Amino acid sequence: MILSKFILPLFLVMCFAQWFVTGRMVFQHEDVLKTGTAFSFKTAPIDPNDPFRGKYVYLNYDFTEVVADSIQLWHQGDKVFVTIKKNNEGFAIPDKIHKEAPVSEINYVLATINYVSNDGSKKMGILYPFDRFYVEEFVAPMAEKVYVESQIDSTNTSFALVKIKKGQAVIEDVFINDTSIIQIVKERMNKEVINK
Repeated sequence: MILSKFILPLFLVMCFAQWFVTGRMVFQHEDVLKTGTAFSFKTAPIDPNDPFRGKYVYLNYDFTEVVADSIQLWHQGDKVFVTIKKNNEGFAIPDKIHKEAPVSEINYVLATINYVSNDGSKKMGILYPFDRFYVEEFVAPMAEKVYVESQIDSTNTSFALVKIKKGQAVIEDVFINDTSIIQIVKERMNKEVINK
């Protein structure tokens, strides 16, 4: 009898907690997309599959090295805060790394040190947390084909548009020559349907 008095309230608390956590994650994601600063990260994607989350384009970024004042403080696998700036071409590059979240900056991401050079250059490789751009199942094979074709022509430029705000980062879209890869895929699919 006493147990039955607690079951419903405990169940309701558990349901509220699950909805709260999920809602907070969605809200943070949407907040970054709406109010974050947009950066274009130059990429070289391929198309793998995650059995739990679906098809995605794996993004391998061109600019992933940062020079540190001293490499003795850093080790492979360390979590670091990386401030981001734009280079002369308008693409995002890592600027500085920090052990703690920078107070005076909002354009930074939490990343992982991939490697620390031991050749005296004081360079470190950075692994960004936003390396997967998920696409719909039926779009993925064509997206891969479009990308491979675009890489044959070295004049093509591919990049991920990533919104960044106070350590959070969300991929908004992937572009080939300033055109969304999803738009290119849909146009190609429409042409294939018309030609059949």
